[in-house]
Amino acid sequence: MTYSDEQIKKRIDGVDVLGTKVRVVTTPQARNSTFFDGRPACEGESNCIPLCPIQAKYDATTHLRRLVAKP
Repeated sequence: MTYSDEQIKKRIDGVDVLGTKVRVVTTPQARNSTFFDGRPACEGESNCIPLCPIQAKYDATTHLRRLVAKP
């Protein structure tokens, strides 16, 4: 976690909101640093959430596209 993530987690992790406890967790991420497996390297545009516009960051659509292409 980044420093700011840790500070936010200290304040809100475990807080009850309308009967649901807030839970702050990390999410694994993978981005290509070079061209790999038909996907380009990350361009560092910082706009990959929720989906990378050039598909350098792995997400489930990587495998869904393959399934559609070869059922």
